[in-house]
Amino acid sequence: MIYQYPIHLENSMTFTTAPTKPLSFTKSNGYDGNNIRVTNIVGYENGDFLKVCPHCNGILPSESFGLRPTMDRDQSWCMDCR
Repeated sequence: MIYQYPIHLENSMTFTTAPTKPLSFTKSNGYDGNNIRVTNIVGYENGDFLKVCPHCNGILPSESFGLRPTMDRDQSWCMDCR
């Protein structure tokens, strides 16, 4: 997982620890514990938050996107699309 807890999403969800079961919800953005912007989050499964790629519409773990540390945010497109 590329994010640090706590993770605060604009849909009023806050995660201080990893969820104990899979979740899915409407796409949301927010910030992680390092004040990194997180985008396109749609759920949690198998130990990682899930994101939707706006280019291919794939739903993938956050690890498939990476971070843009110089911009203080995550990547929008998945690594395959980039």
